[in-house]
Amino acid sequence: MSERKNIIVLLFGDIFYDGRVKRIIDIAQEIGDVTLVDVSWDSSTNEKSYAPNRLRHIRIPLKKNWGVLRQHLFFWYSAIRYALKAQPSLILAEDFFTTFPGWLVSIFTKKPLVYDAHELIIPTPGSRMSPRDYFWYFLERFVVPRASAIFSASKERSELMMAHYKLPHEPSYMLNIPTPVTVSELDIIKVKQVHPELIKTREDERIILYQGSLTAARGIGRFLEALEYLPDNIRFIMVGGGPDRQTLEEKVQEHVKSGRVKFVGLVPQEDLAAIAECADIGIICYPSTGLNNIYCSSTKLFEYAYAGIPVLSTDNPPLRDAIGRYGNGLLVSKNSKADEIARQITELLTSYSLYATGHRSFLKENPHRTEHARILALLSSVLEGGQNEP
Repeated sequence: MSERKNIIVLLFGDIFYDGRVKRIIDIAQEIGDVTLVDVSWDSSTNEKSYAPNRLRHIRIPLKKNWGVLRQHLFFWYSAIRYALKAQPSLILAEDFFTTFPGWLVSIFTKKPLVYDAHELIIPTPGSRMSPRDYFWYFLERFVVPRASAIFSASKERSELMMAHYKLPHEPSYMLNIPTPVTVSELDIIKVKQVHPELIKTREDERIILYQGSLTAARGIGRFLEALEYLPDNIRFIMVGGGPDRQTLEEKVQEHVKSGRVKFVGLVPQEDLAAIAECADIGIICYPSTGLNNIYCSSTKLFEYAYAGIPVLSTDNPPLRDAIGRYGNGLLVSKNSKADEIARQITELLTSYSLYATGHRSFLKENPHRTEHARILALLSSVLEGGQNEP
């Protein structure tokens, strides 16, 4: 294209913890100047700015003591106001929280809307949606046929969205493959200074790492219970936030006090690679219910592969397919108990090199540049007048 376009990215979230949106921004910056509108949840991040080349970053401050409705309405109002000032050539709505304000901006500006469906929120057959889930599904159902293009986090998800919304063409997709980063010794030293629990004080010490949402529905509790059947040289590091963090901490309170389990909370996305380099096994844990969980698109599978550590994962179909094909870890069934999980951890540590080497072919056959090129072509097509007009 002869001239650079102005692209606005709407995110009801914090860019510092969202690797997928960072990758979308990198792609969009190849064809245009990008304005990011996201949210800040506390005063400590209000002044921070995510500013790679040419990016304009606008943060909308929200207060945690506001009700959910007030938070979203304030974001909608602010995001639309900033977007109209920017006069974008293209609107990128990230996740279902931004479908409606993104559509409104596209109507007011008469410019195309592209929807990046992070989650799969169409109804699961045989399950009843909560009022909250139905509200966001209702907005997505309204916006999807009116968007110029949509893409999801996997081919399976795109196929399901096409069938459910009766779309004329299958949406595109971008797997959650993070951009490879080189982790230096200095990076590891820095992350250990911030998180000294990553330092091994014994030669035989081993670290089991979980990175993700701390929700009881994921079944992470049974992984923690496996400590009862493991020697004391094995520790768990829990990275992430979530509604059930306190419940999980109380569940393993004795191990928390002894230092065998450490909850470190949310960490900046750019620190995750260095943290993974300090671990010996990575845990991936999803529920076995709900289409969004069944057809998960796990970033962690790739992050652990970059670090070269084997994975212990729940057996959701995409994870089962990948681990079964490449042999880079073991699968935990939905009925596995804590003692069985402990035996699997022992197996991974005992035959470490066998499982760790499976990552090489996995990464070779799943390059992140393929996903990058697919979405770059999609956005370029929309800017040139392709896809459906809103």
